[in-house]
Amino acid sequence: MSFNPCITLRPGRHVHDWNEEELKIYFIAFFLDFIEFYQPSYRPFLERELSVSYAEGKKIWGVVDFLVASGTQFPKEPVFFLHEYKKQLDTSNDLLGQLLAEMIAAQELNSRSHPIYGAYIIGRHWYFVLLEGKSYAES
Repeated sequence: MSFNPCITLRPGRHVHDWNEEELKIYFIAFFLDFIEFYQPSYRPFLERELSVSYAEGKKIWGVVDFLVASGTQFPKEPVFFLHEYKKQLDTSNDLLGQLLAEMIAAQELNSRSHPIYGAYIIGRHWYFVLLEGKSYAES
C-alpha cells in the first residue's frame, strides 16, 4: 500500500477554510515529521516563551510556535523559527513583524554571531526570512 501525502490538500478537502489548528495538524506537523530535527547539538521545541531585555529595562517577548535550538529541556540558542500559521483569507496580524521580533531576541540570546532563519505561513504560502546583523531578507 502506498501513501500519498498530498491527498489531504485536494481542493475538495476545504484547505482554504482550515483554521490555525487544522493547518498545523493536517499539514505542517506532517511536513515537519519528514525532517530529523533531533540531533546531538539541537532539537525542536513547541510553544516556548522567548524574551530578551534591551535598552533601559525594555523587553520583547512572545510565545514561539516552533523553533529549533540547542538545549535539552529548554531552548538555549535558537537558530530557526516557524511562526504564525494562518489561513489564507482574513489574515490581519503583522506576521513578519512578530517573527522578526522573535528572531531579534534570538540574536541576543545566542553566544555566537550567526544568521537566524525563520518562516511564517499563510495558508499554503510559506515565507522564509533570514536575519543577519540588522538586515533581513524575505523570500
